[in-house]
Amino acid sequence: MDVHGGKDEEGRKVIVWKRHNGLNQRWRVVYLDDKKAEPTTGLDKDSGFYRNRPFFIVSRMNAHRVIEVTGGRNLVIKTKASGRNT
Repeated sequence: MDVHGGKDEEGRKVIVWKRHNGLNQRWRVVYLDDKKAEPTTGLDKDSGFYRNRPFFIVSRMNAHRVIEVTGGRNLVIKTKASGRNT
């Protein structure tokens, strides 16, 4: 995933692009539950994601915006609103 044009701007499109390891391609998955220890069950070993746990994908660019789906199929980066879980 790549933030189009490498610009850290609200509403910027997220696209699939050739890997180049720029900041606009660096993300981390942040799980929304409050568990301190990693669970030992529910991990999908093929994808590396936990099943049935909501999460955000957070940009490693300066503003640390999250990916949101808009219009049913477009991905953009947005500032995560406090209290928003999905």
